Amino acid sequence: MRRKRSHSWWDSLSKEWKRHLLDNCGYSEKSVTEENLSSVINQVLCITHLHLGGNYTNAYIDTLEPLRRLTYLEDLDCSFQEFSSFESLSQLQYLKTIEASDIHANDYKYLSGLNNLKIFSVACYRPASIAPLAQLPQLQQLTCELNTLLHEPGKGMEELALFTQLQKLSCGYNKVVTSLHFLREYTQLQQLSIRLSLIEKLSGIEVLNGTLEHLDAANSRLQTLEGIQELKTLKKLNLKQSPITSLEPLVHLPQLTHLDLDEVKPISFAFLKELSQLQEVTLTLMQDVELPDLGHLSSLKSLTIDTKEDIVLSWLGKLTQLEYLSLPEALVEKYFSVIREMKTLRKVRLGGVIPSGEIERRLKEALPLYMVF
Repeated sequence: MRRKRSHSWWDSLSKEWKRHLLDNCGYSEKSVTEENLSSVINQVLCITHLHLGGNYTNAYIDTLEPLRRLTYLEDLDCSFQEFSSFESLSQLQYLKTIEASDIHANDYKYLSGLNNLKIFSVACYRPASIAPLAQLPQLQQLTCELNTLLHEPGKGMEELALFTQLQKLSCGYNKVVTSLHFLREYTQLQQLSIRLSLIEKLSGIEVLNGTLEHLDAANSRLQTLEGIQELKTLKKLNLKQSPITSLEPLVHLPQLTHLDLDEVKPISFAFLKELSQLQEVTLTLMQDVELPDLGHLSSLKSLTIDTKEDIVLSWLGKLTQLEYLSLPEALVEKYFSVIREMKTLRKVRLGGVIPSGEIERRLKEALPLYMVF
């Protein structure tokens, strides 16, 4: 008897493809029989969310051709795979999200007709033009990292300037991104990541006043925060491991709720007195740099302090909403009598390490909400 057309399609698939598709539907290879094969295939053809991440499954694929039949597909993660082209996705009009980190393909022209695509993330070390993606009418979030952008002088940033409708952009890890002037026509951007970029100044970022809520400049080459004071809607700021020494412009951003200054070495933390809305703070305290009383941070839920100094933390008890605290072990010991009275604490770490032994026992006894993570 001649097998059904869908069965023939299934028979043509590689072992790796079958494994991915069956896993997605909750089947093992052994659970598929001649009796239930038609039902299984029907479920496969109706898949809406598919994860093909090769580094998690060790089932590597070199083509996306089988996806032509998955016409209901909405979300696709094809990261860490070895396919060389996006052509097979060109007709999948229900696609809303594509995650494609560490891949071989860079022919983005085949995605330009996906009118419902809202999120596209690529990191591939293979520079190519991303201009075709600017034609996507629904695109809201774009990640193009790991030297994805064209290397010709100015070309990569010229193409970034085309995506004026974006709400979220991650363009770090690109050696051609050296300034923020490509933002001049952006009108809706809420989140911007320039991690590990060569950007030294924030000139041009002021156009995002009124929209930008989250700026991630971790591991960047930022030398100054001049211009950031214009961002009256900014709530989250990550400056981890950046070379900035003056943070005084932050006094003009009292609305900040999240601030990461891990391994940043400012000459003063006095600006923290003005940031009364902070909910999460991470900082590194160097020798001869004073930490002010932070007891006024009544909304603070997470506090991380990395230091080798014997600092004054008697104000900890004023942080009545604190749920997470990370301190060097010596400071936990010194202020244990204060910490044990902080009844909202759920998690305490000693210099980034989960406490054990005697300190853990004492914390469990003292804090009713304390949990070991």
